[in-house]
Amino acid sequence: MGLTSRKTVMDLIYYSDLDFKKVSKQFEKVAGQLSRSDFSSADVKKMPGTVYYRARLDRDNRLLFRFARHKDRMCLLLLEVIYNHEYDK
Repeated sequence: MGLTSRKTVMDLIYYSDLDFKKVSKQFEKVAGQLSRSDFSSADVKKMPGTVYYRARLDRDNRLLFRFARHKDRMCLLLLEVIYNHEYDK
């Protein structure tokens, strides 16, 4: 009997003001990886001392998100694109 791996499908909830037009191709790729719980490919890292995580869109830009429950399911809240590593904005 062989073993198979199964990826968890994660619901994504987009913040209403989330603007990713400048990096739409990279955003769609990373959103797909996150929805499949493929955090390694999305280069996800937890932001120290917070409940937030970031995924790498490209060399300079990151996607800020957090885990949450919605209708008794675990989901990801996609919050903001951080351009040029400007985390303090």
